[in-house]
Amino acid sequence: MKNKKTVLVISSIVILLPILFGLIFWNSLPSSMNTHWGIDGSADGSMGKAMAVFALPLILLAAHWICIWAEEKFEPGDGQNKKIRNLTYWMIPVISLFTNGAVYAGAFEVEYNISKLLLVFMGCLFIVIGNYLPKCKQNFTMGIKVKWTLANTENWNVTHRLAGKLWVLGGAAMFLCMLLPEKLCFGFMIAIIILMVIIPTVYSFLYYKKQVKEGRADKKPKVDYGKLPRKMGVKAVIVIAIIVIITVGVILMSDFDVKLGDDSIEINAFGWNDLSVEYSVIESVELRDDFDIGSRNMGYGGISLYMGKFRNDELGYYTLYYNDASKKVILIKADGKYLAITGENTNATEKLYDSLIEKIGK
Repeated sequence: MKNKKTVLVISSIVILLPILFGLIFWNSLPSSMNTHWGIDGSADGSMGKAMAVFALPLILLAAHWICIWAEEKFEPGDGQNKKIRNLTYWMIPVISLFTNGAVYAGAFEVEYNISKLLLVFMGCLFIVIGNYLPKCKQNFTMGIKVKWTLANTENWNVTHRLAGKLWVLGGAAMFLCMLLPEKLCFGFMIAIIILMVIIPTVYSFLYYKKQVKEGRADKKPKVDYGKLPRKMGVKAVIVIAIIVIITVGVILMSDFDVKLGDDSIEINAFGWNDLSVEYSVIESVELRDDFDIGSRNMGYGGISLYMGKFRNDELGYYTLYYNDASKKVILIKADGKYLAITGENTNATEKLYDSLIEKIGK
């Protein structure tokens, strides 16, 4: 790692460049920014400005460091192909520029088709990776890592030569998917990715069977993990424990509070985004006894609280701040979009509804 500190620092700076961009144009950015898109290419998930500017690059930075740490920790030395190592260092920085670039483009209302843009990006990414796969030597962190390839160098090499060709073809197929109807693009992209993984894996197994038949491989493949399982086991337990503690803490502490101001509804939330809706854009308000919250598309779902972007058959995508202690839900249509909210319980929801009706005069 000492010899690669410069590359690590530069690649980390590239990952964080979107934060600098966000700070420079902070006052021009909207309070809520689209960060998730549905299969049809329409935006169906958003984050508050601070979360969008800071959280996304920082999450990618953490993933980058974990990947580099794993690659250096478990594949030390210069045995691996240098081009493969460079790919490891620069893949996430490129992803950061692409994903955050799409978020900022949407924030500045730049017209683009996210589905086709994603196909172009994924196509280029798979073509590049496909060119490098045949050069990838046996390791525990990248490539087609099944026991037949890890136990036999010949199997690893032939499998990755095939995988390289398939990934290049798969990347080219991504470009052809752009000719399909937009709703089919995502499905075909997933199907291509699945085939790119399954075909080399099955080929590796069949090649292993052939090797066994010819006496060139053991019937029971033996992989020399060395100290890898012990090291990874201890680290994994620590990481899982931290994740569990954080998750439990978020679940226990998450909450939201709905207040009716002079000009708008103000929702302050811990665990998801705050929200403000001006009374002037409210088109209708209903108090529902039976409301199907549907499925969560993006957001928070805890023991009794649900916050974020949800979807049901009646409304399609809508925003929800829901406490299941309430048997009633206030459904608000504002500026062509739907918002469903509750109080702490049924009684609080009814009082909130009456107060909201008085505020908006509807």
